[in-house]
Amino acid sequence: MADWGLGLLLWLAGGLAFGADGLDALNDPAKPLPDDVALPMPCGGKMVFRRVETVGGGALGEQKLRLGEENPGAVLGPKEGAVDAYLAGAFPIAGNPARRYFLLGKYEVTRRQYEAVRRSLAHKDGPLDCQGLPEENFPKTGLSWFDAVAFADGYTQWLLANAQDQVPKDGKSLGFVRLPTEVEWEFAARGGNAVNEADFRGPNFVKDGELYRYVQHQGTESANGKVQYIGLLSPNPLGLYDILGNVDEMAFDLFHLTKHSHWHGRAGGFVVRGGNFDTNAGDIRSSLRREEPYYTDKQPRRAETTGFRVAVAGPVISEQNLRAIEAEWASLKDEAAPSRAAQPQPAPPTTAVPDPRLAQRLGEAEAALQHCQAAKAAVVPAGPAPVQSGAVVSACPDPLGKLSNESRSDLLADISDLAIHTNHPLLRRRLDHVWDETARVIEFQNEDRRRAAREALRTAAMICQKLRDDEYNVIEPWENRKKAHCLRDTKGQDCLNDETKILKLKDRVANNLGFYADAVLELARSYPMEILGAEKDLLLTRIEQRKYQDFMPFVKLLYGHAQRYAADGKQNREAWYRDCAAVRLE
Repeated sequence: MADWGLGLLLWLAGGLAFGADGLDALNDPAKPLPDDVALPMPCGGKMVFRRVETVGGGALGEQKLRLGEENPGAVLGPKEGAVDAYLAGAFPIAGNPARRYFLLGKYEVTRRQYEAVRRSLAHKDGPLDCQGLPEENFPKTGLSWFDAVAFADGYTQWLLANAQDQVPKDGKSLGFVRLPTEVEWEFAARGGNAVNEADFRGPNFVKDGELYRYVQHQGTESANGKVQYIGLLSPNPLGLYDILGNVDEMAFDLFHLTKHSHWHGRAGGFVVRGGNFDTNAGDIRSSLRREEPYYTDKQPRRAETTGFRVAVAGPVISEQNLRAIEAEWASLKDEAAPSRAAQPQPAPPTTAVPDPRLAQRLGEAEAALQHCQAAKAAVVPAGPAPVQSGAVVSACPDPLGKLSNESRSDLLADISDLAIHTNHPLLRRRLDHVWDETARVIEFQNEDRRRAAREALRTAAMICQKLRDDEYNVIEPWENRKKAHCLRDTKGQDCLNDETKILKLKDRVANNLGFYADAVLELARSYPMEILGAEKDLLLTRIEQRKYQDFMPFVKLLYGHAQRYAADGKQNREAWYRDCAAVRLE
């Protein structure tokens, strides 16, 4: 409570004596951060953004995310159940091809910013009247989704006309302002790559008992039922203020329910995220989302609890990157199965099947399909009478069921061969569908494999770090203590006790070194070095984003140890230990 009150008093005391300092206080009321990105606005204002980084470079690189809640229950499950999602930033980061970024507003759009852009649209051909703009730093509320989209359009037009050189770009493609997508919003609200996976999957980024420091929510100890000035409290790990609470924030997307880790196919109204000043403290969570209709009472829906913040992104395809996209797409290949593009295309129907095994399986599949068609004809009535649910399915078993237990790569190759040699068009279409679905499942399995490799690298590198810490923080101090004691009396009790302690410590180090050696061998035996190298680079990128550079040398050492073992098959535990112990940290 004290922090909140102090922030408000400081803001009011310094705030609104207008001039350069007063305008700066309106544009960026909280403490400016070194990596803020500020874009100019009409009437001498500016909008401050935060750079939200994603991993996965190139034209088709992306970061897989798990959003929503894992066990939300029957009430929240359809709206906030966990879903798999993918995200890639719009703009490249110079010198780091494995990372991209988009911009997201550091604050919610204010009344003053909204009015300045509205006036710039209304006075395109004449002088801009900047008199009488709001001087209170409340977020803009009481507007429709269409109003928010119009603001983004108007601000983009103003930037392109007045400050085009400051707009981020990908190659020659200029960025633009828009509402954030749900995936962008939730990724940023959870802390993005600035937090570890466990914290990212938590209910919110706030530590227990500290909600009042970050969120304007319901209650006299917080917002007290009223919208508050932006930036009074502390930001989330990405430097975003009021991302939870104060006002609901509109997303660009249509609302979808969640079902079995994916968005349900039915699209509805628009989405608001994050809760507002009237949201109960116990309901504040990063997954909080609500559907709102575009129209109510014969007009666009507006609410005093709803505002917005904007993102800066860009087009996906441009003349400059189209060839890169096509080249990366053509080079995509599965690690465990042949590429569909590499499979021979269906040839004209033939009666000769060169492989007797394929001939037998093809005959079984075609016979099952003919039986299926006959069963359907018997079950489905000629007239409009309804068919019992499941009747066709039970009468028509899957003719490809016998293929499901084959090995992954053989399965895809056999399905393709079956499609080439069958004379039956319907069976060929079903085989094509099975190929696509099987390839998709294999790709999911490969993603899990890559993730497991990355986590194995992280865990093994932590053991390397542990070896180093034990050497410098435990064994070395005890060695110095022993030297002092034994210098006075080599047979004294203190000297003997120190020797016993050091032997126990060295036994513990030897055990940890054994665990480390096991991890090195397991990595080298379980994963191709191509996968380990790519996951090592990705892990290093995430560590750098979390500003934990001290851990990076251990990851690099581990990868080198696994690489050498994969090449020569020789364990060199003492050298591995010396490498880990020799790391110098600032």
